[in-house]
Amino acid sequence: MKYRIGHGYNVYQLKEKQRFRLGGVEIPREGGVIGFSDSDVMIHSICDALIGASNLEDVELYFPDKLNKYKAMDSILLLGRTIDLVRSEGFEIGNIDVILLLQSADIASFIPEMRKVLAKILLIRERDISIKAAAAGPLGVRIKDKEIAAYTIAMVYNIDMEKENFHLRLTN
Repeated sequence: MKYRIGHGYNVYQLKEKQRFRLGGVEIPREGGVIGFSDSDVMIHSICDALIGASNLEDVELYFPDKLNKYKAMDSILLLGRTIDLVRSEGFEIGNIDVILLLQSADIASFIPEMRKVLAKILLIRERDISIKAAAAGPLGVRIKDKEIAAYTIAMVYNIDMEKENFHLRLTN
């Protein structure tokens, strides 16, 4: 199969006096997120989508939250390991599309920086990363005021298939 698509989802509770990171960017606000590693809900959702697109089963197989070594880990490191897994299966990342559900914070001004950070890590162009923020999600799904959720769709493509197709175009 030349192209594959994966879906990722993650949700965390917000709590005062916690650090708040999205897409590898520190967001100044009253409260942050309680969760696994540094709780970057966007990056965790991207990891989930990439693992799904690569048919690598479940993110919990690779980063179980029961292991202390992942406690408070920078999610960028988790994303880097996920990319290694994706590439070990012969895939490259085509594009990422994220919807953030968040009731109480305006994060639109941080989206360009998130895209820049993620593009550098994912080794794709900034224009291949879409990030949108909304109070209501797909099908009108709403979250509580003290929650944040991220839905991600990731497209990957098979490197060998791309090379074969390129070779076929040259020989035809």
